[in-house]
Amino acid sequence: MPQWNFPSVFRHLWHGGLLGLLLGLLVACGDTPTPSPAEEQGTDDREAVLEMLDTLSTDAFTEAFRALDTVAHRRYVRTEQWAPGPEITRRSTALYAHTPPGERTLLRVVDSLGTFDADRMPGFLRGGDRPLEALPSFVLPEDPAYLEPRYAEAFTYTMHPDTTWFGHPLRVIEVAARPDVGDDQAIRHARFYVHAESGELIKLFLQRQDRGLLFGEHTTVDVSIRPHGAGWVPALLRAHTNVGTLLRPNQVFRTVIALYGYAEDSSQPPAE
Repeated sequence: MPQWNFPSVFRHLWHGGLLGLLLGLLVACGDTPTPSPAEEQGTDDREAVLEMLDTLSTDAFTEAFRALDTVAHRRYVRTEQWAPGPEITRRSTALYAHTPPGERTLLRVVDSLGTFDADRMPGFLRGGDRPLEALPSFVLPEDPAYLEPRYAEAFTYTMHPDTTWFGHPLRVIEVAARPDVGDDQAIRHARFYVHAESGELIKLFLQRQDRGLLFGEHTTVDVSIRPHGAGWVPALLRAHTNVGTLLRPNQVFRTVIALYGYAEDSSQPPAE
């Protein structure tokens, strides 16, 4: 699989004023070790995880994206596409300025290669010229099977050690499809980072699959919001999608969208 060219990426981030932001996002995570998969831990905290999921609120997460066009900010957007093989065949890196009410200005094209297959690229990956308000409806599972008692044995449920995010305490829970009896489940893996005090969803890591006779898609999404003023704003989106269509070679899309430079006087309702 093609790899990031880290020197060039860091150079783009530096010129775009983003290197400090991304380093800050890493520091904000605290020094909590990366949790091990539930299978390796050999634990199953089903009742505790289901109780947290039952009271989980997505209001702050949804509102942060819904109100995005009302807040001035900037975006760094890097998207790549490739077919099976080591070479990236299409690439675009650009900086955008967004001003209310939903106006977008292209500040600079950092680099560009080829033309994307727009008919096969998931819409949410085109974060530079597409609104992100609808992103929560894609990444938040709707009536997921892991909440239904009849599918309980198809998943593992794990409580992980607490962590922090921009100084806010987060509880971490995970649901993963078992490789033996859960192979047909659409949700393969979901990790929720929940505000310990308000119960709001702050970060989400999700792996899902859609398999059919003519079409197949496997997507990994990592998305987060961060505190700003009295509320929360979108922080970072990373996505990787493998799209397969009958009689056509698979295509892989990968994107990183960093949102930064929010107006100092902007605010949103608090998560609580």
